[in-house]
Amino acid sequence: MEEKICVLDIDFDNYSAKQAMKKSVEFMKSEMLKIIELLSIDMLLYAKEREEICDVISGIDMMLPGQKEILEAAEVYDRKMLQEINEHLYLKLFLRYLHKNHCRTYLVVECKEKGKELENYLKTKYRGIQIVGFSVSDGNSDEDDLLVNEINGCEADCIIAALSTPCRQKLVLRNKRRINSRIWIGVGNLMEGMYKEQKRHTRVLSYLKRIFVTREIKKSKKENLAG
Repeated sequence: MEEKICVLDIDFDNYSAKQAMKKSVEFMKSEMLKIIELLSIDMLLYAKEREEICDVISGIDMMLPGQKEILEAAEVYDRKMLQEINEHLYLKLFLRYLHKNHCRTYLVVECKEKGKELENYLKTKYRGIQIVGFSVSDGNSDEDDLLVNEINGCEADCIIAALSTPCRQKLVLRNKRRINSRIWIGVGNLMEGMYKEQKRHTRVLSYLKRIFVTREIKKSKKENLAG
């Protein structure tokens, strides 16, 4: 199995959930902050329009597909991997690890309402996780010092970032050397699928995005073959 898959010039790791979890446990033993990203269709769409995101992505330690449509668009049809992504297996294993080891976890969210929803879900489903705080952020660099001081003051082992692209990627890469935690995991809105039913208009929008990304990938492949 190839270790990397490329979709629209973005490379991501071709790991099973257990392989990715093994890597995550290694990251937890590191003295320096490690960055994990769950690749979403929104992230692919952003990268397609703005090349600078590729420079940001190069600083990520492990990139995993967060939606099965990304694998399907890349013509990867391994049934087990598709099922694992569809069931959020890696995320569940990761949260179980935080739960089992009573890890101190900090949340970075886009709004207070989403922060409370995520916090309530984790406290209900994974009670062993110690939620030491959460901050609302729009990725503005003016807030960096406040956020870093808050995270370091809470002595967080892990940071779960439920921010949009490219806010969360730029935010962590600006401050990677100043944050004293072990892991920053960028989930965007993917975790909402684990505890929140999508509204009809959201499902339709997601479907249209999947069609667009699939079309762009096929177009890119044809251009590469022609070149």
